[in-house]
Amino acid sequence: MRASTLLALGAVTGLVTVAQADFFEDFDTDTSASWITLYSDANSANHEATFSWDYFNDNGAALGFKIPSAPHSVGGTTKGLRMRTNISAGLISGLSASPIGQAFTGNFVLTADVWLNYYGPGPAGASGTTQLASMGWGTAGTVAQTHQNNTVTRDSVFMSTTLDGGSSVDWRIHANDNRFTVANGLYYGAFNGSNYVAGVYPTADEVGNLNASNSYWSTAFPTINIPAALADNYPSQTGTTNPGSTGFQWREWKMVKNENTLTFFIDGTLIGTVDLSFCTVSSTPNLLVGMMDSNNGSAADPDGLNSMIVDNIRVVSGAENQHLTGTLALNDTSGTFAFARNISYEVKQGTLTVASGSVVATTPNSSFDISMPPAVTGAATISWDGSSFLKRNTLVSLTGSSQNVGTVNVQNGDVDGSAEVDAADIDAVIAAFGQMNDQNEDVDVSGEVDAADIDVVIANFGGMDD
Repeated sequence: MRASTLLALGAVTGLVTVAQADFFEDFDTDTSASWITLYSDANSANHEATFSWDYFNDNGAALGFKIPSAPHSVGGTTKGLRMRTNISAGLISGLSASPIGQAFTGNFVLTADVWLNYYGPGPAGASGTTQLASMGWGTAGTVAQTHQNNTVTRDSVFMSTTLDGGSSVDWRIHANDNRFTVANGLYYGAFNGSNYVAGVYPTADEVGNLNASNSYWSTAFPTINIPAALADNYPSQTGTTNPGSTGFQWREWKMVKNENTLTFFIDGTLIGTVDLSFCTVSSTPNLLVGMMDSNNGSAADPDGLNSMIVDNIRVVSGAENQHLTGTLALNDTSGTFAFARNISYEVKQGTLTVASGSVVATTPNSSFDISMPPAVTGAATISWDGSSFLKRNTLVSLTGSSQNVGTVNVQNGDVDGSAEVDAADIDAVIAAFGQMNDQNEDVDVSGEVDAADIDVVIANFGGMDD
């Protein structure tokens, strides 16, 4: 275990800041003696936590999953912590693991690379699974922090999500012995005594809000193909994922504690925000990672593929960066993109660029999360530009705290990037008519340059960059 020795990257998008890591674990060596693993039932054979498990290569009796090196691994290493639960007993069960002797009492940002795996083929596998992966904070590290633990009171706040997006409740946040569920009206919250806590989850859709099929989750996490290499050792690993689920791809899980608020993100998408004044945690609050099963059945999993793999856990103390979040609306495009569109952004104060990056859009409406240090304050301009879209400027006032800037609409039709939608753009689309390549002339991103693209350019004729 390496603590207070490595540098941590503060932001994946936007301006990158550097801070000292207070805790870092890459699992490249067997550090199981430095962690405590706890189970919700006495049958330890029903659970498994394997430290320094090689998720790509041969592991003796078990073949590697052919999972590529995690994004934040140094030197292409492929070892992590692999967790499994409800292996054989058919119980509502789970396990959690915490590093021994750690307590995170102030403000911090925790990030980790997480891969969720399940028995294929996708999207639902041979029989589906009700298993969930989790991450949280607050525990003393003496009791398993799982979906159900009938013997003791849990002492943490943790987020969890199903492996395959096939449950009726795929997104969950627990606080102590309560799961945040539906409150009165159009909000979700946790029942605490006689009060509901509104606004824990990021949307106010009361019907199906926490199911993977809900538009909030399915837009943030569109379906992906299960990587072909995974079938090399396990032929069942084919197909696609459920929209709104996060399996078969490395994801950055992030947990941010700012004063009395704990916030969870996956790949920059807000999962939930918890008011800690409604929660009871340990006086030595530790982090936790875990798996659990919310059903007492055992899904078909002959090769042990249902698992959570964690790599590169990093905790950095101090104030969290401020985030500018919102939705980028790429107008006059098809509902499902045939190709991704990269829209770059720059946040500028005068001539000084304080953050930059890009949004990789796969749908007409894509969320964005721009991060920068809290010390950057004052008037600023976000400039958006890319593909066949005109440049647009969004004026913001940086306060040092995170804020939602709403929906940014960008106008389509500038095929040649001249800063104006004009006759040259119409000519370019006509010249490419019938082509099915990834190109700007396919302005609606339908996968083919056709009459609909000509109509879009004509409708936006005369439009100019901001």
